[in-house]
Amino acid sequence: MMIKLAVGLMLIGISGALLRRNMLIIALCMLVVFSGIVLLFPALLVGEIYIGVILVLALCFSLILIAMVSVCVLIYRHRGTLHLDELRVLRD
Repeated sequence: MMIKLAVGLMLIGISGALLRRNMLIIALCMLVVFSGIVLLFPALLVGEIYIGVILVLALCFSLILIAMVSVCVLIYRHRGTLHLDELRVLRD
């Protein structure tokens, strides 16, 4: 059951990241994918080792979140938008 939930979260996150154009929404969709990965590990690993894996993944999860939000804030300050189509036009 937990494997189906983890795979479902990963599929929802990947589809959301591919279909959206706002960078902040794409970052949040990628965090949904990482949540699915974090749920997948305890379902596949048995014993004491999965606690260490979950702690490391949680640390990576928070670092990636901070990096994505800070990049989005910097882009918004410089360009005034987070919409990818408008950013592509502003680049030229």
